[in-house]
Amino acid sequence: MLVLTRIMYVLGGLLFLGSVVAHLGVRVWLRPRAPDLDDVYHEFEDEHPEYARYCRWLKVTMATATLGILMTFVAIAL
Repeated sequence: MLVLTRIMYVLGGLLFLGSVVAHLGVRVWLRPRAPDLDDVYHEFEDEHPEYARYCRWLKVTMATATLGILMTFVAIAL
């Protein structure tokens, strides 16, 4: 049981840190820079391909950060 706890603690921490770094990278490098994005009506901005990719990667990195925190919490609770 102790080995499983340590493995979950290490993997959860690494997953959390990796996803935080990836999230910051997405915020910096994948943010849409097109000036025409301001001209798109707000109801249709999700259909813009750059903006859709940016939102998808933001959701993925936030989900993996949440999973990493959850794994770390479960390891501490055990």
